[in-house]
Amino acid sequence: MSFRLVDQQAVVVCQRPCEEAHEYLRRYADESLAEGSRAWDTCEKPWSINMSLKDFEKLKVELKLDNPSRTADLMQPKYPMYAYNARTELLTIRCTPSPFHESVTKIFSRALIFATDMLPASIGLRIGYTTLEIEDFRGIYRGSRQAPDFALTLSSEEGIDFIKLVVEVGFGESYEELVQEATKWLEGKPEVSVVVLLKLEETKSTGEDSMAALNAKDDKFACLDSANWTEFNASAIDLLEDFGPARFKGIEWVGKISTAYMEVWKRDATGLAARVGNRYDFFAPFENTTPILHLSHFLRIAPEDDRPVVHTPTTVCRCLNDAIKELALHRCQKVMRARKSEASSPLEDKSDSKLLEAGPSGASNPLEDRTNKKSSESSHR
Repeated sequence: MSFRLVDQQAVVVCQRPCEEAHEYLRRYADESLAEGSRAWDTCEKPWSINMSLKDFEKLKVELKLDNPSRTADLMQPKYPMYAYNARTELLTIRCTPSPFHESVTKIFSRALIFATDMLPASIGLRIGYTTLEIEDFRGIYRGSRQAPDFALTLSSEEGIDFIKLVVEVGFGESYEELVQEATKWLEGKPEVSVVVLLKLEETKSTGEDSMAALNAKDDKFACLDSANWTEFNASAIDLLEDFGPARFKGIEWVGKISTAYMEVWKRDATGLAARVGNRYDFFAPFENTTPILHLSHFLRIAPEDDRPVVHTPTTVCRCLNDAIKELALHRCQKVMRARKSEASSPLEDKSDSKLLEAGPSGASNPLEDRTNKKSSESSHR
């Protein structure tokens, strides 16, 4: 659904879901809009729309989502990322990498790598990791598409990789959305044994120095106009407490991380997804005395090779500190680019007519080259 101005009145224009998806991608591809007054909300929150499987198959062809170039780099997925749930008929698009997601997954990946380090070579050499989009779901999830935030794979004797464990991070997504993802993996991919959910929530300040209460054009951001890019590093971010808020140039860029916990999900006796054990509260590590995940939960190994996947308080604190600082830098840089772009050219002159005029039969994806170029640049810094 979109709006057009007719005789000075907004008129609702009904569009097919595919057309709305194209419009969203075109709108985001226009940097003058993508880095406008609410750039952080636009970037960090995925966009969703209800869409039939038939329409999603059509959209995949139009956007060339099955192009081999999207899977050329096993650990550097292409953006935008497209997740589709065939059961709920929901398409979700995430346009840019989330620095917070990528940093938070280290909490689990480091513990996992440490736990698997001493496995026999017959198993250890077959273990791999991926973040690529997956499509071969089964049953009522046939036709679905999903890229894990982090996944452990185990190769067969034929060299085929099977996903055994999936990690999904929820920051901006609701707990219910995370549970739907866990259900899709466990009930739609029989080879997946365990799904780990990491849920974090930010409590943003509403004070006058909070970026949540400002927009990119606000005079309080003028301190960024003369800033040098060399100033933008993690050491320049001030953490008021271990888990936020985070400040830079006197502005609060990230609020306090008020919630951080982990859940383990497996299939129950009926084959349905179900939570196993209690939540692991990262803010109360000494209350979590019993490990809730062992290697034997997702790998066939001898009892003597089994180990718990343990998260030390020090590692959790360090990873969350890094994630908060990365998110603060990301938000600050977006606002800085928006202000520089605004100063260099009037808003009405910055639109890209080729991007805005391109339809479903035009360029495969106006966002992909630009977004992945930024992703590549950030990964090399």
